[in-house]
Amino acid sequence: MNNNNKNNSKNNDKSGDGFDLLEYPCDYTFKAMCRNEQPAILAVKTVFTECNVGPVMSEIVFSVKSSGKGSYVSVSAMLTLQNREMLEDIYQRLHQHDQVLMTL
Repeated sequence: MNNNNKNNSKNNDKSGDGFDLLEYPCDYTFKAMCRNEQPAILAVKTVFTECNVGPVMSEIVFSVKSSGKGSYVSVSAMLTLQNREMLEDIYQRLHQHDQVLMTL
């Protein structure tokens, strides 16, 4: 790849976060960390189901993994994103939720 192609790729991603490089629709896995408490886990899962509305609904595959000491969990959700707006909406809702400690 020459330098011009590298620069063009960077210019296509206007925000610099890399998400504009995704080709939609695409499968994407989100991870959210929360306390290992059932209400917190349910709250995180609810964010995904509330965002998964519209003319094209995606199957959501959830997995939950406990931390080493069991105090926290990572809730993973894999779904098909239809566009960048869907991705941004989910991350925004996760970041605003008081049960979510961190996202990846």
